[in-house]
Amino acid sequence: MSILAKPFRFMLALAIAGAAALAAPAPTLAAVFTVETRATGLIEANPIVLSTLGLGDPGSGLVPFSLYLVATFNTDSPGYTDLGSVVIAPESNVDIDMRVGTYGMGEQRYQNLIAGWANVRVYDLGGGNEGYQLQAGFDPPESSSNSFQITQWVAGPAALIGPLQPLVPHVIYQNPNLESQVDFAAYALNPDAPGAWHMTAGADTFSVEIKTAVPEPGSVGLLGAGLLVLCLWRRRMKG
Repeated sequence: MSILAKPFRFMLALAIAGAAALAAPAPTLAAVFTVETRATGLIEANPIVLSTLGLGDPGSGLVPFSLYLVATFNTDSPGYTDLGSVVIAPESNVDIDMRVGTYGMGEQRYQNLIAGWANVRVYDLGGGNEGYQLQAGFDPPESSSNSFQITQWVAGPAALIGPLQPLVPHVIYQNPNLESQVDFAAYALNPDAPGAWHMTAGADTFSVEIKTAVPEPGSVGLLGAGLLVLCLWRRRMKG
């Protein structure tokens, strides 16, 4: 056997392995969903809520706020639960960009991508109306005593909210017939000294977007490699 024949035998074996991966039962694919919400409006600042994130006082009375929030839902993550109208992800990446106050006049901003939890719900409110709610929470590194939670919901005619399944990809656009509310909350971690502080406001502008992406399984990569070397081997044999 020639020295060159050994590499081609290996390539042929790899090609056969790739073909076997194609013939094998398809693996269950883990899907990764993201729910992205945006909101702006006016809110009355709560110093305890803000201090949980290491932020200061943006001023008294109603001040502007903006929120960009993304939570991930991985069907393969521990504890992932789909109850139909409710999906729970005990392990989620929470991406937050939050501003409270007027720029240049005490504005407070918090940006972080942090491990946390999330759940998303769709409500049938009756009378042809629905509600869509995203909740995400985490234990901020800036606080050892409180956890932080954000809730945003949108409600209105079902035709504008979308399907009664929380993670079906679609967009809920701002509409005069919809209303939205945002709640920022701090919860005491000490069970012997419970406490909850909220900062709640209606949103003047808002949107919700549900997206999905399916990661490529390793067997698909093996198949591709096998088919590639098979093609190269056939070209070599013809040459």
